[in-house]
Amino acid sequence: MAEADNKLSQNVDKIAYGVAGVVGLLVLALPFLVGGTAPKETEAAEQMRMLKERTGEEPKVPPPPPPLKESIDKQWEVGPAVADDPAWVIDRMPLVVRKIPKPPEETPVHAPGKITEIACGRDAAKKVPFVIVKGALGEGNQHVVLDKVLLLRREGSGELAPIPEFKAGAGGAFEFEDRAVEPGKMYAYAVRTVAKREPSAAEAVKALPAAEAEKTSEPLAMTSVVPFDFYLSISIFEPSKQDAPPRIQGKLSYWDYQAGKLVQVKGGASVPFEEKEKFDRFEFLRIEDTASKVTVRDNEKNIKYEIKSADSKQPRPVACFDPVTPGGPPEPEPEAVDTKKPKAKPKTTAKGKEKDTKGSKTKKPASTKKDKESSKPKAKTTTEKTTEKTTEETKPKKKTFE
Repeated sequence: MAEADNKLSQNVDKIAYGVAGVVGLLVLALPFLVGGTAPKETEAAEQMRMLKERTGEEPKVPPPPPPLKESIDKQWEVGPAVADDPAWVIDRMPLVVRKIPKPPEETPVHAPGKITEIACGRDAAKKVPFVIVKGALGEGNQHVVLDKVLLLRREGSGELAPIPEFKAGAGGAFEFEDRAVEPGKMYAYAVRTVAKREPSAAEAVKALPAAEAEKTSEPLAMTSVVPFDFYLSISIFEPSKQDAPPRIQGKLSYWDYQAGKLVQVKGGASVPFEEKEKFDRFEFLRIEDTASKVTVRDNEKNIKYEIKSADSKQPRPVACFDPVTPGGPPEPEPEAVDTKKPKAKPKTTAKGKEKDTKGSKTKKPASTKKDKESSKPKAKTTTEKTTEKTTEETKPKKKTFE
């Protein structure tokens, strides 16, 4: 018995250690025995799971509405009056409603331009004549803008054609020097405008009709040809003489570009001119009496002009023509020539004249202003003078006696 107690006392420590090990194992195995084999959840995941379970179990109750009425009542609650409160205004301004009428429709206006003047000019450097054309664009244009401006030219009775060199400016008037003209020819000019509706015009402005989009002015024509640089009128061809150059008799006039004036040789009188004789920049290159022809050369431009005796009788203006304007003064009509013979005055003797001077003192009737004007002698024209001279030459002369 004693031996058994001694063995038990010896094995108490071992038994205690065994019990402690079993208890530790139970403590460690307890979570696995309760939750199965699932991994351990974190604290945050556990709280979320518990919150979801609680939310699902509790009934969903809508939140109470905000106290709107109480807030409005409190906002508009009138407090006690103070001295700084403004006075109450009970009158209200009446509401006025006005009906604005729609503006009437407007039609754009495209007025044609016009040629205001045609003048003559001369270039002293190039020694050529040219034509100066002045014009104006439509003054009555309304709600339109000009898209294109053309200057048209017509030679003689031909057709109007645009001048490529013309460029219109920004203003309403223009001036152009036409240097593509030839001496001895007449030209007419017109201006053509192409318009469109102004983009910034009001809505009431209608579109520009197609028929009004293009306008051409009335042509203005020259009254004289473009002037020449010289004019030779041949009277006679003098017969050739031995050891003497051929000669002609005629009238010569030319334009002096350096002085800017017309020069008439010997005042326009008929004078002789020899072959190789020079005037200004020109020279009588050849005089052919058999062909009745004269060749004049421009020594600066190396241009030859052949002038026949018959052609020289036609006028070749050298001076510039007067400016031409629309509605200029009409050409003067030729006055009628009085071909009647003047009545013969009654003859009076010296004795009769004395009697007239010593006659009765009767008063003559007062003549009116109209009678005085009709009694004044009228200035005779060149045609009348020539007619009277011819009549007097053909009429036999009569002797008068006193």
